[in-house]
Amino acid sequence: MEPMNDDPLCSVSAVADLGPQGGPGAHAVRHGAVAVMAGLLAGGAFGVLTSMANVFGSAYGPFTAVLGEGVAWLQFVSKLLDALWAWALFPFAVGWFVRRPVAAVLAGVSAMVAAVAGYYVSDAALGMTSGLEVNALRSWALIAIVGAPVMALLGSLAHGRSLVSLVAGLVAPVVMIYVVVERPARPAEVGMWADRTVLVLAVVVASVLLARYARSRALAQS
Repeated sequence: MEPMNDDPLCSVSAVADLGPQGGPGAHAVRHGAVAVMAGLLAGGAFGVLTSMANVFGSAYGPFTAVLGEGVAWLQFVSKLLDALWAWALFPFAVGWFVRRPVAAVLAGVSAMVAAVAGYYVSDAALGMTSGLEVNALRSWALIAIVGAPVMALLGSLAHGRSLVSLVAGLVAPVVMIYVVVERPARPAEVGMWADRTVLVLAVVVASVLLARYARSRALAQS
């Protein structure tokens, strides 16, 4: 009798490749462990890069050559990476890549906690803050632990082609548009161009998701 696949999203080919040394359960554990490790690395990198863009692009940072004059392209990157929508959708993206719900949630939480830690440790190391802001780190890490599972799960669901996947996927552009509309940058700022870029990306993402769903429905009915 063939081993039962207790993970509905596990592919037949993945189970076939397990060999005599493991079963679906062992494969799921390995997959989850790899996902968590990848989430930690990706999250740490995301947090550090966000901090570095803020610090080196700032017009009043510790590395500013001329006070009041920041680095425009780094400020643009900073506006994208340090935006609320980017941090909200980071675990969503992790979940989309991981696919399997349980592994996606674990990886999403790990990624967000690592991102928060990387951000504040980098800020302290680069002299943006007088020291490690433990209270802020703890507060945002707690928020990440609460919010990341939901966004990671939505990301894993969005990878499919069903109506549920479409609805889950559309959360991403909705969040992007909502944040830009609710917290717009002031005119003549670099952030204004970042906002426009985000709106364009949101429309592109929504269009791709809708087109993919329409195509899958057409194929199912043909």
